[in-house]
Amino acid sequence: MGADGERVTQVLDNLIGNALKFTPEGGSVIVDVTSEAERVSFSVTDTGPGIPRFYQVRATPAMALAPKVASGGRG
Repeated sequence: MGADGERVTQVLDNLIGNALKFTPEGGSVIVDVTSEAERVSFSVTDTGPGIPRFYQVRATPAMALAPKVASGGRG
């Protein structure tokens, strides 16, 4: 199954943009890309506050938006 290049770009723009926006000064943002056979995986990791646990279960391809809250969590 092929991927829609525009949608992949949009998702990566959003993930990287949010990581940069919410990572405090002196923090880090790491973008990792791996490929195996015909599959490519992307990972964006940062040292920002993350998505509060309550909103993590709502993080689906439709990506419900969590309010701008600086409480700890994974994201």
